Amino acid sequence: MKIIRWMLIIGALFLAVACSSDDDDDKKTSSVPTTTATQSVDDTGAATANAIWSASVNGAGQLVIKFTLIDSAGAPVTDLVGTQIRFGVAQLHPSVDGNSSYWKSYINTWVEATKSTLPNYGNGAVQATVEVGATGTADAPVAVGTLVDNGKGNYTYTFKQNLKEVTSPIAVTYDETLTHRVSFEYYKSSSVTANGSMDFRPDGRALTTTRNIAVVETCNGCHDKLALHGGRRLEVQNCVICHNPGTIDPESTNTVDMKVMVHKIHRGKRLPSVLAGGKYIIYGYNGSTHDYSTVGYPQDAPKCTQCHNPDLTTTQDSQNWKTMPTAETCGACHDDVDFKLGTNHSGENIPQANNKLCSTCHGPEYITDKHAHKEVEYGKKFKYDILEVTNTAPGQTPSVKFSITDLSTGLAYYDFKTNRAFSSVSFLFGTSNSESPATDGFEDYNKYIAASRSTVVPSATQQQAVSNGDGTYTIPMSTTMPANSVGSGIVAMQGRLNSDVTGDGVADSIPVQNVVKYFAVTDSEAKERRTVVTKEKCKVCHEELNIVHGSTRTDPKVCVVCHNPSLMNTTSNVSTDFKYMIHAIHRGEGRAVGYKVGTDYDYSEVRYPAEPSNCAKCHEGESYKLPLSSAVMGSTIARGASSTSTTDDTKMSPTVSVCLSCHAGEKLSDKTTTVESHVTSTGGGSITITGTTMPTETCSTCHGAGQAKDVATVHTIITE
Repeated sequence: MKIIRWMLIIGALFLAVACSSDDDDDKKTSSVPTTTATQSVDDTGAATANAIWSASVNGAGQLVIKFTLIDSAGAPVTDLVGTQIRFGVAQLHPSVDGNSSYWKSYINTWVEATKSTLPNYGNGAVQATVEVGATGTADAPVAVGTLVDNGKGNYTYTFKQNLKEVTSPIAVTYDETLTHRVSFEYYKSSSVTANGSMDFRPDGRALTTTRNIAVVETCNGCHDKLALHGGRRLEVQNCVICHNPGTIDPESTNTVDMKVMVHKIHRGKRLPSVLAGGKYIIYGYNGSTHDYSTVGYPQDAPKCTQCHNPDLTTTQDSQNWKTMPTAETCGACHDDVDFKLGTNHSGENIPQANNKLCSTCHGPEYITDKHAHKEVEYGKKFKYDILEVTNTAPGQTPSVKFSITDLSTGLAYYDFKTNRAFSSVSFLFGTSNSESPATDGFEDYNKYIAASRSTVVPSATQQQAVSNGDGTYTIPMSTTMPANSVGSGIVAMQGRLNSDVTGDGVADSIPVQNVVKYFAVTDSEAKERRTVVTKEKCKVCHEELNIVHGSTRTDPKVCVVCHNPSLMNTTSNVSTDFKYMIHAIHRGEGRAVGYKVGTDYDYSEVRYPAEPSNCAKCHEGESYKLPLSSAVMGSTIARGASSTSTTDDTKMSPTVSVCLSCHAGEKLSDKTTTVESHVTSTGGGSITITGTTMPTETCSTCHGAGQAKDVATVHTIITE
């Protein structure tokens, strides 16, 4: 069975429109309400998404909701009980005096810090909350509001809360002219749940104020599927009902206002307060500790549009980040600034008592400029091309014909010989040799040129490149193809541009997209390496893969040239084969054994933002499934005496390498058998291979497609 939607959705819901209230004293909702939809997926992978609501406030101040529930098969949900539904409701206060608009919940509670071991013990704070349809159990519900089953999946729910008389724990003044939002949580089980929300004005007029900053589809680009607070909270529109300025964490006394909390969480370990030795902690249900001080945002710098998508019609207020600067929002990331005292507020330490004047200095252009990824954008002006690779047979000295194009000047060739900005351009070669098990083409690189464990990088400097007189250049490599090269190979063009684009007087490292070209060695024609991941999938979270090797590597096709099965780190004695290393890095803090490479790179605190067992998040197609190709090589974990051959290296067999990259040091469900023991005894693999002959791994007997423990079954594969 395929597991759909991490932790939450297998059976889906269709929330359909219902008629307005029949009560004479009800006020109809706006004829042009803003609605949001919950994306649901059933166990066949079929989308059944929608949620359109009708809401009104009756003469007693009670909010009346009418809705229809239809399951993924199109059948009405007829067994809804009050314990399965919760509602939130808030009013939207418009922007005044430079302050951003904000939601204010009608339903609030006083929460005390009750654990003596936590900060602020004995004190409390106000928190927004929801109204449950009923307490008790599904078999014996005790009604809170009034739920009426109208038949055929149609229901009416009337709130207990009187919106016109809210005085405790804080007063909320009812104003029918304000935009209101009602949110809905249906939770039957962890596999059947949905959210929905609707914005409306109780006076029935059209909305004049909105606050739609982000949507969960954007969040789920990195997070797979957000399902918080026990799996009930799925939508941003629902989150902000409670996560508004009126909600405080009583233990830490931190606000959990969405615009502050989310920025601080994503800033994480780069928060000035954390860099100074502090922590950013929120205490949750029953005092559970959520320490975000080690969160590492997977991009170079804040890119506001990564979350605040300007291209979505459902987020018409997404550009508030640059048009509505406030101390609260800006201070979330820049938490070493005391705006009232002026500390660290510009070089002059300018105090600001309120938000009235923020936009005077911090206008849209200024804010956009300060948050721009200028290096990445500048790099997009240039394009590498490998036009030809010659002399690639065993024993020959290859040459590469290439060009650099300046796209900003009408596809003009860049004068590589006289302009030294591209001085770091170089070429990487990867091939297989007779030590590889590949029989047709190649599946893995294992070729290292000259006396090196990885591919030598012949430097393509201006002095070595020869101009062809037409804007292209040819460079002969400084080494020859080894005599035992076989099959096909790859050449990758990499390198950064050095230029000061940030205006600080220091040359910046500008990433330019890598290009590759495959070539034949002994094959009759060039064959490509298998595709497992693509840079497009990496860029969903990372924007650009310029965070390693001095901004020279931007494509996993290039990464695997050096990070091939023979590569390892001898300082920490770990494999840095791509298939092992990438899994281990992203597994991060979830690994039973921390992954450290050398003395400088410790990945044991990496906090992967998605479901780690969702192989499809990164893998192309079904490349995660077993069995692996017989041409995939084992990963070196100990060096042999030879500096030119891998035959005396100690290796893990291929499937063992992949499994241990995430599960090293773990035990099976029996709490006794280690994964290492399982993969070598039951799976027929090995972690002590010497030579080129791999053992016959039998992992696919149980974990292959269609088997009892199919990888797609035991892992949480999320489909869209």
